[in-house]
Amino acid sequence: MKRILYLFCAVALIVSCKSSRDKLIEKIEATDKLLMADSMMRDDSLASRQYNNLSEFAEKFPKDEKAPVYLMKSADLAARLRHTGQAFMIYKKVNDNFPETKQGADAMFMMAFLYENNFKNYDRAKEYYAGFINKYPKHPFVKDAKASLDMLNSGKTIDDLVKEWEAKADSGKSN
Repeated sequence: MKRILYLFCAVALIVSCKSSRDKLIEKIEATDKLLMADSMMRDDSLASRQYNNLSEFAEKFPKDEKAPVYLMKSADLAARLRHTGQAFMIYKKVNDNFPETKQGADAMFMMAFLYENNFKNYDRAKEYYAGFINKYPKHPFVKDAKASLDMLNSGKTIDDLVKEWEAKADSGKSN
């Protein structure tokens, strides 16, 4: 009878003790739900807390299949919190460590995007867009990368292009 009691206690202890990985995943998922409930994403402290949760997971479990997913989420949150340099470094880490994954490809596109739109370093943006197109030719963002690269190579701003499109649309109406 004592053996059964000890065995029952041991099984109960094992079942009740989740791994630190599982606990952290539950924490991340619960915080995700709270962030989604905040439809205007106004709670920067919640976003910051989630950033820390995601970063902790990636640091503790760098080889886990969820690591690139969570790193991308943390980079997106860093960008949202206007920590653009930090976001860039995380995107770079994802692309360097997981280049053959969807997240690795997405990260390279985001680095180009940040160079273009946040850092205003158009030469580096061109390099990254071209590299992205060459490395991931079947990625859904290739069309966007080509459009951005064409715009950067033209030397025109998005405002210039919009004005041209509007002028073409207006001239088409008068014919």
